[in-house]
Amino acid sequence: MKSKNLINEQNFKLKLNKAHYNDIGLTKEEALNLKTKRTKLIPEIKDHYKVVGFTNKGVEVEFIRKKHFKPEALYKIEVSISVFYGIHHQSPEVSLSKLEAELEARKNQLLAPPAHHASLLISNITSVNTNSLPIITPPIMKSENKQDKDSTYH
Repeated sequence: MKSKNLINEQNFKLKLNKAHYNDIGLTKEEALNLKTKRTKLIPEIKDHYKVVGFTNKGVEVEFIRKKHFKPEALYKIEVSISVFYGIHHQSPEVSLSKLEAELEARKNQLLAPPAHHASLLISNITSVNTNSLPIITPPIMKSENKQDKDSTYH
């Protein structure tokens, strides 16, 4: 039976590209404003993905998750993970536009492996560096706009 999809989700490998933690901290004034509730920190998560390279045998997709606060305080975290998927053998000619269209249509499924690992890494980093409960980010890429390869959520 011929698959309608180019990307074979059963055949993948993951690679950590980057895990960066930037300790920003709080000034005494910012800490006081938080304590007296004059300021509220709003956590933000930004997800992005892009096709890094492809051949008729496989495709590499980079998934990037950034975690920070508005206004800027405490810390910024950026995690980048590549996922390598095989291409179905019976697939017709592979093109960037076809791969991008399939990624957009199936991103919840195809980006789940790197999103799960990004979530785990951020959780571990925040529990160690903040000496508190870990910050758990969603293990999926959540998009507000289906045509957008970037998503931001609180």
